[in-house]
Amino acid sequence: TLISRLLSGYSFYQKFILSHWSNFLGPPLLYQLYDGRKIPFKDKSFDILMTSCVMHHVPPPQWQEFINEMSRVLKKGGVLVVFEHNPFNPLTRIAVNRCPFDEEAVLLRAGMVEKMLGAQEDLSIKTEYLFFTPFKNELFRKMDRFLSWLPLGAQYCTYAIKR
Repeated sequence: TLISRLLSGYSFYQKFILSHWSNFLGPPLLYQLYDGRKIPFKDKSFDILMTSCVMHHVPPPQWQEFINEMSRVLKKGGVLVVFEHNPFNPLTRIAVNRCPFDEEAVLLRAGMVEKMLGAQEDLSIKTEYLFFTPFKNELFRKMDRFLSWLPLGAQYCTYAIKR
């Protein structure tokens, strides 16, 4: 199908991908495992790349390499999105510290992600902070949007567009 040619995923968590995502999302996605170093796709393969709460599981000495690889496979005009837990939010820190899956996680600040993305001279970068309140009420959603500049939300999203 067309979707199977458009959507791909990669992970170095083989056990997680094979036991969870393939059952949850099922076909037609293409799942590929990777060694945590080189993304198994050609240069400039993707229009959009998104990583959601993954970088804090990557060993810190490999963070820049991880960013470099994402930039390598991103097409000109493509968008790279990094969602991460915000270490400045005290409730986020408590949740991460209590989560067995995050036992060896190292939270990274949005500024660190921006700096690493900035090492790629061809990226325009912006960060927004998310989830200031857990409430779905429209008033609280507006408040979240209004506060997106404030580095206290539970998570952040850093966007980069390849020029």
